[in-house]
Amino acid sequence: SRARDRGDCAGSGTSPIPEEQKRSVEAVCGQLGPRWAQLCGESESTKFSWSHNGSQRNGWVELKENGQLETTWCRGTWKVHEADSDLVDLNFGSSRHVCRIREGGFLVEQKFSMRTNKDSYKPGQPKSCGFIRAFGEGSQRGTPTPRKTAKPLTGGPSGASAQAPPRKKPRTALEAAAEGTLRAGKGEAADVDRPTFVQKDLKLAAFFTNWQDWTLKRFDVPVI
Repeated sequence: SRARDRGDCAGSGTSPIPEEQKRSVEAVCGQLGPRWAQLCGESESTKFSWSHNGSQRNGWVELKENGQLETTWCRGTWKVHEADSDLVDLNFGSSRHVCRIREGGFLVEQKFSMRTNKDSYKPGQPKSCGFIRAFGEGSQRGTPTPRKTAKPLTGGPSGASAQAPPRKKPRTALEAAAEGTLRAGKGEAADVDRPTFVQKDLKLAAFFTNWQDWTLKRFDVPVI
């Protein structure tokens, strides 16, 4: 059959691959060159982790039936080169990526702008590449991670929003004195804002002396 000529697309048969996934992989393998078909068939997958700089994986691409391509960022297309079945064009975004099969994945040998058809690799720029992602492999690397929303503070089992306790209104001097008197009457230590003097501290002699001096000055009485 055509699939047999292009490579082994049956897979190892050791993983519980769903029938729909298996059929999809076999269909894509039948449209790929022998080396691509062998790699995807043995891995039971047509999905590759994408590395924009050859080392850091930041997304994925997946070959679908009839030249359809899905990626982390958008949909696109793919096509096998007629002159070299080891080369596959991956067309997505604004570029055509010429990918050559290699062990465990592929290397993007050339990259062209689909608008101008000019080489978009800059001199010395690391080349992009892909790594086969076997069926059942871990989480998709490079896919956006939803940001966690901060939970509102709660004030207890009722779930009501927490509020700061109201600030105490400053006491007046009169209120402070009254509180000190009340606490002293209850036998408590009156350590609040008490007056700095009591009635007994007032001396009558001081008032009398000042009154006498004023009287002598007013009536011009000589001091003996």
